[in-house]
Amino acid sequence: MKTIIFALVMSLMKCSESMQLPNCSGGSPASCTCGDGSELDLRMFPPCDISKGKPNCVCPPGEELEGASRPKPVKPCAQGRPTCPDGTAVPWQLTCEDGSSPVASPGSPPSCNSGSLLCQNGDPVLCPDGSPIFSG
Repeated sequence: MKTIIFALVMSLMKCSESMQLPNCSGGSPASCTCGDGSELDLRMFPPCDISKGKPNCVCPPGEELEGASRPKPVKPCAQGRPTCPDGTAVPWQLTCEDGSSPVASPGSPPSCNSGSLLCQNGDPVLCPDGSPIFSG
């Protein structure tokens, strides 16, 4: 039992020693500090005490953190989901102004190549607050 615990402790120490800073788009490691401005302690996980805030990493001018340019999902409404007053099932039964079917890709809501999304009765799809989708 002592051998298993010792092996587990040693593997955890090895993992914590191998923690690396995120890379910048130019290949260099980012410069990171804790939320309060103190240095990271890469021997521990997490590298910042929770009371010091999340780590903040920056790159040299003209570079960005790797993976930071991933597209963020687009929300059609600031709050809530779009609805149709006639009970059209959103997004499955929507149509486009030009009569075509909406298209969607992972991480984004359905959209039309031309025109706007319509309910089955021809009314536009609205946000719960009554505003048009993608208006803000």
